[in-house]
Amino acid sequence: MPPNHYLVVPNALCDQRPDIVEEVWRMLVQSRESAGYDDPINATPYGIEANRNAL
Repeated sequence: MPPNHYLVVPNALCDQRPDIVEEVWRMLVQSRESAGYDDPINATPYGIEANRNAL
């Protein structure tokens, strides 16, 4: 399934404040799990590696 939403983070922010980028990612993962999307049947893959072919 191709992704239909992207979160783009500028390289400068990754370089200057990796802690912020990591926290945003942690919150997204936690939100997904809280919503019940940790079920493999209903899960849409997330992350670069899981979507590499579609990207």
